Amino acid sequence: SGKYHFGGQIQFSIGATMTLITGYVRLYVLYNATTVIAEQQVYVRNDITTLWSLNVNGDYQLSIGDILELGVENGTTENSTVTDANDYSPAFWISQIH
Repeated sequence: SGKYHFGGQIQFSIGATMTLITGYVRLYVLYNATTVIAEQQVYVRNDITTLWSLNVNGDYQLSIGDILELGVENGTTENSTVTDANDYSPAFWISQIH
């Protein structure tokens, strides 16, 4: 147990048709499957194929058995795809602060 620094990052593209989509994409860290302890949300509106990046980080007191999860939510009118062809997406890390 102790205090930990955590972070996560994704890069994603949205849709192939891109007909003025609207909505949001959200990246978040979930603590013990119940509580969001960090998040970034962007509202999306564009008419071209675009890559977007989101990142979250924070510090949190954890105990033995605690679980952190990185989640992504697509609230747009198009499909989105998380990019996995680079060194930083998706990425999730945690380290204890001494």
